[in-house]
Amino acid sequence: MARNSKTASVQGGLGAEQRGWLYRQAERIERGEPIEDCKLVAACVRAFADRIPDAPKRARGQAPRIPRATLALDYAHLILSKGMTKTAARESLAQSHVVSIEALKRALKQCNADALLRTLVARREPNRTD
Repeated sequence: MARNSKTASVQGGLGAEQRGWLYRQAERIERGEPIEDCKLVAACVRAFADRIPDAPKRARGQAPRIPRATLALDYAHLILSKGMTKTAARESLAQSHVVSIEALKRALKQCNADALLRTLVARREPNRTD
């Protein structure tokens, strides 16, 4: 169904007119010509400045989920069996789960991975005390 031209001009015409006026004023500024209404142009610049967000938009979608059920075991395996340092194990796990190292550290803390690691080390080396 065709839109009524009068309705279209009322709905979209005002914004188009205002944008056109602002573009003409910008062209005049670029050419170095005097501006007709400096206060109005200043108000437009302020309005644009007010629309700039303080923080970047958050990415869409659900936050990545880290499988905590196996995370502590994977962490302990990398350290005990593969001989990685704790830092290297965290970096490896963060990369494989596509999360930040900070998010992985929080997840490891929540699943008490260091306690599991200490328990496994104690069972592996019964004479060792930490």
